[in-house]
Amino acid sequence: MAEHTPMTMSLNNGLSMPAVGFGTFNKLVVNDRVMIDAVKTAIDVGFRHLDAAWYYNNETDVGQAIKEKIQDKTVTREELFITSKLWSNFMAPGRVEEAVRLSLEDLGVAYLDLYLVHWPTPTEDSPDDRTFSAPVHDHKIDYLDTWKAMEKLVEKGLVRSIGISNFNLSQVERLLNMDGLKITPSNHQIEIHPLLNNKDLVQYCQSKGISVTAYCPLGGMSGNVGIVNNPTLAAVGKKYGRSAAQVALRWGLQRGYAVLTKSMKAERIKHNFQLSDFELSDEDMDVVYSVNSDTRMVVPAMFKGHRFCPF
Repeated sequence: MAEHTPMTMSLNNGLSMPAVGFGTFNKLVVNDRVMIDAVKTAIDVGFRHLDAAWYYNNETDVGQAIKEKIQDKTVTREELFITSKLWSNFMAPGRVEEAVRLSLEDLGVAYLDLYLVHWPTPTEDSPDDRTFSAPVHDHKIDYLDTWKAMEKLVEKGLVRSIGISNFNLSQVERLLNMDGLKITPSNHQIEIHPLLNNKDLVQYCQSKGISVTAYCPLGGMSGNVGIVNNPTLAAVGKKYGRSAAQVALRWGLQRGYAVLTKSMKAERIKHNFQLSDFELSDEDMDVVYSVNSDTRMVVPAMFKGHRFCPF
């Protein structure tokens, strides 16, 4: 039997991050009140790790939910771990602080626990462009220069930790080897699920002391195709009285990374949080590994042809 997996993760700067997080949707997917209610439900259920992004255009709603749950004394700000992300059109070093301040204002908080470079792909979008249209690629900006500006956010107390998202292995390696690196990324948020185990990248980050967070741990926005209805995962789950989805999430936790679950339905939100009272055997961990097909759900066409497109 695998060793007990803690439900918090220690970051390389000494902070603690809840290992089960609540991911939020782009505003194109759900309306304001649905978003607010979902985040409030997540907090009521026990989620303390909330993941948002400027690009999702949802931070005002997430902030409203946080405000309401603080006001009713369900939680304090200090009990929450709040993540946001720097969008590609703010990657010019002179605009990084502008971007984080926009997120802080919308979320209604004084600091972020974690701020990520959303993609390694600078663009020339207008400041308020959050459409899914193909942006103009900016080939002059290097994400290494963006990172130097990210480090200053920690020095100013605007964020407690900084990290990256959607970088490939060689891009992570290049960042770690850059001249003058002051702060090693605390976290790398990438797509991981049983159909895309991303084993090499996960192991590389962990070997360098970079914690990993999985987005789309149940397969993303495509109706969870191949995950929640996977017969192999369902068979494993039956042994534990659990669903295929819970097996996939627990498998991720036992691999040593955090998972971000998404749902707007109260029962599903609760279901996705119930992961701490069972543990997969080593044999069943291997069974879940066996369904890997290197199937990537998130391949944004908007970055096709960019010199820093990660895949």
